[in-house]
Amino acid sequence: MPELNTFRDYAKDVKSLSSLTAKGAAGAPIADYFFKIGPPWPAYAIPAATTVVELVCLVCIFHFCREKALEKLNRYMIVWVIVLCFSSFLYLGVTSSNTFRHPKTGDLIVKGFELTPDVKRVIGPNYTAEDALKGNSYDPEGVWSNRSITVMRLLLVAVWTLMFISLSSLLGMFVIAQQRT
Repeated sequence: MPELNTFRDYAKDVKSLSSLTAKGAAGAPIADYFFKIGPPWPAYAIPAATTVVELVCLVCIFHFCREKALEKLNRYMIVWVIVLCFSSFLYLGVTSSNTFRHPKTGDLIVKGFELTPDVKRVIGPNYTAEDALKGNSYDPEGVWSNRSITVMRLLLVAVWTLMFISLSSLLGMFVIAQQRT
């Protein structure tokens, strides 16, 4: 399995810029564990799950793209840069508009997009969803439907995962391209 040997060689070669880049990509989600920048749900699983997804992505890149022409790799890398930029901005936007920090615990909590029937009846110009949230002890399930909260959680995880898949793909293709130059 020459693909596995190539992957293993780069993983072992600590002095190689390519190896450090690939290891940095795989280790980046672990930073979420310390800095809490990732999706708030499932909080403890996201760093490990993201790392596994990235490593699987890198293995696939080494397996399927090792023999691709350099011009094709360059085009794929441009696509992955665009996807990375788009998914990063999308993640920031979705996180900014659909989460809030609990005032007492500081935890990042996901909002929904569909108000519960009880809250919908009392919302008006003088009483907002944020007021309802405060009145419900900052429990989002008392303000938004469980379904809408779940959809927002899954959206945040999907965009976060896409961001790291694109990063891994870009870096994996960069490593392959650097091997040839």
